[in-house]
Amino acid sequence: MDTKDLLDFSPPIPSILFPTLAFLFFLAGFVLTSAFSFIPAKVSMIKELLFAIPASILLGFGSVFLSLSVGIYV
Repeated sequence: MDTKDLLDFSPPIPSILFPTLAFLFFLAGFVLTSAFSFIPAKVSMIKELLFAIPASILLGFGSVFLSLSVGIYV
C-alpha cells in the first residue's frame, strides 16, 4: 500500500466551529459551576453531583475545543 493511496484526515466537526464550540461549552460549564456554588451545604450528595459532573465534563470539552481552535491538536 502506497501513502498516496491513503485518504487525508478530515475531522467530523469543521474546524471553523472550534472557537464557537469552545465558547459554548465554557459558558455552559461556568453556568453549572456557579449554580453548584449556590447549593446549600446541607443538600444531598446526589444533587451536588448532578451539577458537578456535567459542569466538569463541559469545561473539559471546552478546554479541548479551545486547544483545537488555537492549533494545539490533542
